[in-house]
Amino acid sequence: MNIRPLIAAILLLAVPALAQDKKNTATAPRADLGVRKQIDDFFAAIENHQIDAAYDQLTKDTKIGERSDDITTLKSKTQQAIQLFGDLQGHEIVDVKNVGAHLLRVTFLSLGKDFPLRWRFYYYRSGDAWKLIDIRVDDRLADLFGEQTAPEATPQRPTNWPKSN
Repeated sequence: MNIRPLIAAILLLAVPALAQDKKNTATAPRADLGVRKQIDDFFAAIENHQIDAAYDQLTKDTKIGERSDDITTLKSKTQQAIQLFGDLQGHEIVDVKNVGAHLLRVTFLSLGKDFPLRWRFYYYRSGDAWKLIDIRVDDRLADLFGEQTAPEATPQRPTNWPKSN
């Protein structure tokens, strides 16, 4: 009995299964490794309830880090969001967009227990380093599907994002 065809069939079935990644990162957008690590570290700190440390590290040596009132507001809003939507249970990259060679936007979803949020991190390349220049977070998930509504059409659009006190 010739078992070569049987071995060949087993190998053909096994190789694709071994090549699949649990997180399907082969199709995930790719960001600069330094930027990706910085954002991954940010979310890891938030997942561990270290919100102040997360923002302090992310904005260290950046222009937005100099705007202490804005950073304080982000920290407060993040804490409110966790209380409202549940603890973060992970995050995933959903989009990377370059504009020219010097501007970069990396979009993530934070995976709250009850609701996800969209996070957009904007970077500027100065020399050979990417520097964080802006952070935006919201619950406008329909925008991720191209279901954008003109801002002037809904100036009072209700949001799930916690209100300022």
